[in-house]
Amino acid sequence: MEAKSLYLKTVCFQMNCERDAKMNSKLNIYHNEMVEELQAVVRIKSVEDYSTASKGKPFGEGPYNVLDYVLNLCERLGMNTTNMDGYVGYAEVGEGDEMIALLTHLDVVPEGELDNWEFPPYSATIKDGMIFGRGVSDNKSPAIASIYALKSLMDSKTEFNKRVRLIFGANEESGFECMKHYVRHGEIPTIGFTPDAMFPIVHGEKGITQLLFKYDLKQLEHVELIDLVGGNAPNNVPDKCVLTVKPNNVTKLVDEVNQFLKDNEYSGKVTVSGDKVVVVIYGQSAHASTPEEGINSIAQMLRLMEECDMNFEFVRAYNKKIGLCYDGFLMNCNFKDEYGILTMNVGLVEVDSNRINFTIDVRYPISLTIEDIFEPMKESLNAVGFDIETIINKDPIFYELDNPIIQSLVSAYREVTNDNVNQPMTMGGGTYARAMPNLVAFGGMFPNEQSNAHQPNEFISINRFFEQTEIYIKAIQNLLNL
Repeated sequence: MEAKSLYLKTVCFQMNCERDAKMNSKLNIYHNEMVEELQAVVRIKSVEDYSTASKGKPFGEGPYNVLDYVLNLCERLGMNTTNMDGYVGYAEVGEGDEMIALLTHLDVVPEGELDNWEFPPYSATIKDGMIFGRGVSDNKSPAIASIYALKSLMDSKTEFNKRVRLIFGANEESGFECMKHYVRHGEIPTIGFTPDAMFPIVHGEKGITQLLFKYDLKQLEHVELIDLVGGNAPNNVPDKCVLTVKPNNVTKLVDEVNQFLKDNEYSGKVTVSGDKVVVVIYGQSAHASTPEEGINSIAQMLRLMEECDMNFEFVRAYNKKIGLCYDGFLMNCNFKDEYGILTMNVGLVEVDSNRINFTIDVRYPISLTIEDIFEPMKESLNAVGFDIETIINKDPIFYELDNPIIQSLVSAYREVTNDNVNQPMTMGGGTYARAMPNLVAFGGMFPNEQSNAHQPNEFISINRFFEQTEIYIKAIQNLLNL
C-alpha cells in the first residue's frame, strides 16, 4: 500500500508541476485523492446482474455497491445524500427553488473477452499517465470529476443561490430504469447536463431504438443447428460469436470452415466435440453508436454459415437484408439528414426453442421518428420471413445553438481550454439528456480524441481527468449565474 501511495503521489506531483498555471488552486489538493477514488469505483464491477438482484438492489450487487460507495464518498465530503431504493442516488448542496443537476451513471457494460485486455478490466491499473479499466471513461471518471468539482466550489465558499444536485444512475447502459425511477419519485431539475459525451458540447442526439428480429428455425437435412450465441449487450458491437452444429460430414465441414477463415482473414477457430462442430468467430467491440469502429462477429458468422453450406433460411434472409453493412442499406433504410446517418448494430443473437432472435440497436437521424424507420424496416424484413418488434425507443433530442444552456456550457469549456476552434456537435450516442427537460450532454471526452468506451483497454488520461474537473467547476459557476 505504501509503495502504491508513493507512486500515485509521484505521478500526480509531476502532472501538477506541468499544469500549476492552469489548475484551480482549490482542486490541486485533491488530485491524489481523486485518482485513488476513481480507481476505487472502477474496481467495483458494476455490470447489471439480475441473478443477484433483491429489494433495494434492483440491478444486482455490483451496481448497488458502486452507488453505495459513491454516496458515502459524497457524504464524507460534506454533501447531503439520498439513495432512492438502489435505482439511483443523489448528493446535493445549496439552497433555493431552482436546481442544477449533473447526471452521471455508475453501471458499465460487460468487459467482453478478457484476452483482449492488456490489464485486468477491473484493476484500474495506472500506466504512462493513464488509468485503465472498464467504465473508467464511461462514465466513472466524469462522476468523480463532478463530485470534486462541487467539492472545490464548496471549499471556495461559493454562494449557491441554486441547489446543485449530482445524480448517479445505476442502469444507464441497459434501459434507463434508474432515471425512470427518479422521474417518478424525485424532483425534476431546472437545468443541467450529463458529462457522458464530448466537448465542446452535444446539442443533439439521434433517436435510439432496440429491435428484436425473429425467424422461425427450419433445419437442413445435412446439418443440425444446436446453438448460435453471440454478443453481450445490444449497444456493443459483439466481439465473439459461437456456433454449434451437428453435420452429416464432420471432416468436410471443418475443412470448409478452416479454408473460409483463412481466405477471409477472419479471427476464429473450429473444434470438434464428438459428432458436433463448434465454430468461434472473434470480432472487435465498439460502441453501437459507432459500429464502423468495430468488427461484428455475428455478421461474420452468418456470412461464414452461408459460404460453408450451412444455408438455413434465416441465414439467407439475414445476409440478404442485413449482412455486413451497418447503415440499413440492404433494407432500403439508409436514412440520413444534415446531422448524420442511420446506423445499426446487431448486438445479440440466440436460439430460443425453434426460433432465432437477433437484437438490433439502431441510431436514427434527429429529424425522423420511430415510425419513419420502423415501417420500412418491417416491410423489408417481413418479405424475407423476419418478424420484428420494438424493445425500447428513445426519441431524438435537439437544442438550438443560441439556447442559454448551450452558450453557458460552451463558454465554460472555452475559458478553461482556450479552444475556440471545435464546434458543438450532434451524435448517435444516447445519454441521460433524454431523461428530463433542459439537460444536455457536455463532455467528458475531448475533441479529436478516439472514444474507447465499451472497448477493451478502456482508459482515461489523468491529465484529462483533472481538466474535466476544471471545466465542470466553471460550468457549475456559469449555470449558477444564469
